[in-house]
Amino acid sequence: MRAITLPLSLLLAVMFVGCTDLGDEEICQEAARHVAACLGAEPDSAASGCDVERAASVLDLGCDQVADAVASGKADGWWDYFACSLGFSQSCGQPAAAVPVVVRVLVVGAFMNPKPYVRAEISGPETNHTTFTDSHGRFSLTLRSGVFQCDVIENLQLATFEIGVPAVSGATEAYYDVTLTLPW
Repeated sequence: MRAITLPLSLLLAVMFVGCTDLGDEEICQEAARHVAACLGAEPDSAASGCDVERAASVLDLGCDQVADAVASGKADGWWDYFACSLGFSQSCGQPAAAVPVVVRVLVVGAFMNPKPYVRAEISGPETNHTTFTDSHGRFSLTLRSGVFQCDVIENLQLATFEIGVPAVSGATEAYYDVTLTLPW
C-alpha cells in the first residue's frame, strides 16, 4: 500500500501546483515556451509585455492550431508584434512595405475622465517625442510599427505604458487607437 501512496501523493501535488494561478509574466513565459515547442524555434530573449489574454489563448491551442494562428496572425498583422513580445526577435523587424500609422491615444484616469493637458513622452525605434493631451485627453502622432514606451506625467506622478504599433502594409493610411488608463 505504501508503494501506491507515494506516487499518488506526488501526482496530487503536481496537479495542485498545475492549478495555481499564473501571473502575467509567467503566462507570457509559458506561451513563449509553448510557441517554441510547436514551431521549433527558441526565443532570443525573455518574454516581456506580451498581450496576456492572447498568450493565455495560445496556451490553449495545440501545435497545429498554433501554426494556423501564425498564418492568420501574420495576415492580420498581430502575430509579429505578439511573437516579438514573447522574445522571438526575428519577428520584431519592420516589413519594408509598412506604412506609417497614426496612433490616436486617449488618456483616462481613475478620478477624472478624460485627462486634459497631461504630458506624454514617447520613445522607441527612431522616436523621442513629447506632447500634451488636448482638452479632451487625446493626442495623436505618426509612428512606424514597433514597440514604444509612453510615459504619462501629471502633477509629478508617472505612469509608464507600452504601446505596440502593428505593421500595416497595402494601405495608404492607417490608424491605431489606444486608451491609457492612469492609476490615479
